[in-house]
Amino acid sequence: MKVLIGQTLTFAGFTALPLSIVGHKGEVVLLAGVALVLLYAAIRDGQWLAILRQRFGWLLFAVVAYGLATSPWAVVPEDAWRLAGSLFGLFLATAVVIAAAGRMDDPMRKGFAATAGAGFAFGSLLLLVEFFGGMPITYFVLYQGGKGPVLDPNLLNPALSVLAIIVWPFAAAAQRFLSVIALMVATLIVLSGEMVTAQIAIAVAAVVWILTQAFGRYLVKLLGTLAVLFIVSAPFLIQLPLVEEWRPRIDAMEWTSVPHRVCIWEFVSARILEKPLLGWGLDSSRSIPGGEVDCIEDGPSIALHPHNVALQVWLELGLFGAFALAALVAMAFRVVATLPPGMPIAGGAAALVAALTTAALSYGIWQNWWVAVLALMAMTVRSALPVPAPPPQKKKPAPKGAQQKSAPAAGQPLAKIPTAQVPAALAKK
Repeated sequence: MKVLIGQTLTFAGFTALPLSIVGHKGEVVLLAGVALVLLYAAIRDGQWLAILRQRFGWLLFAVVAYGLATSPWAVVPEDAWRLAGSLFGLFLATAVVIAAAGRMDDPMRKGFAATAGAGFAFGSLLLLVEFFGGMPITYFVLYQGGKGPVLDPNLLNPALSVLAIIVWPFAAAAQRFLSVIALMVATLIVLSGEMVTAQIAIAVAAVVWILTQAFGRYLVKLLGTLAVLFIVSAPFLIQLPLVEEWRPRIDAMEWTSVPHRVCIWEFVSARILEKPLLGWGLDSSRSIPGGEVDCIEDGPSIALHPHNVALQVWLELGLFGAFALAALVAMAFRVVATLPPGMPIAGGAAALVAALTTAALSYGIWQNWWVAVLALMAMTVRSALPVPAPPPQKKKPAPKGAQQKSAPAAGQPLAKIPTAQVPAALAKK
């Protein structure tokens, strides 16, 4: 079954980036199919309990349970029920995939990094063709060779988001020369697109990549602490006087989405403070009263979701959701901090920071394809990088009675005493 596990995970790692180009919603199907195969393997091997032992899995299921409990006061109760069902399936698939990745040994991880890394290279090549060739692949997928309007490059934004995350574990697992090539190509592709979030994500991750190789787990722990503090204080940050002082500069950036995002975050923060404890209910972001009113010209106060994971969880699930998200992020940073120093810990930290940056600036956290992408990215980090180093175990001192029993009797000739017991015999003499 180990062969089946390795092949299944490698297929998922190989396919993730190319699939995001031709049909990013297919990531859900990929995750579900891979999880079914891995669940079968776990049951056959009697390893299914390992799936249930994962703390993050229970935390995810607690979020689903609480989300379901919010349906009575949700703006649209049917939306809460529907989303809770889909999240349960996605979170279960995530737990199965991560548990399977944890069972891989070093040879399997090296094989995964090599083969799935080839999928990353193939996906990068497709993106280069798309950006510098007039998006022929997307055009063919949408119109099957027929005629159609000129395509918007923003259609490739999901692929850019995946690329900005997945490049780091593969760069960490590759030889230094290939690592540099992969990072240069990924940066070129992201800068060729029009998605500012992906550009910010890969830039921030690059800084983390460099600094983590110097400061190791200490920097990872610091980043984890800052991330947790940001999640807990998110509704209050947008209310700081500094934001109001920067308002003229923000409004002057009308050629970007920044003024609209800040407007959305101000509206959402105000709604959070109305129901900070229980929240407005799961999947209520799209139906919040007043959300349809424009806060800027042709810009509603909330467009389906807040475009910020912390604010969305606060808005819908209240204090419980915020602390659950903070705990989940803290767990992720804790795992990364246990990776071996150098490239492995740098790759894990950069991938995690890139994912959090994207989640803080774009997408709704409950979008099924985005949840599937995050699960596949976590699987890739777990599969491509070395196993986290186990914590050092302190040796327990032997009981005094056992020490006395093992010492040789006084007067016994040293020639007949085992070498390991000579000091004890000398002490008695």
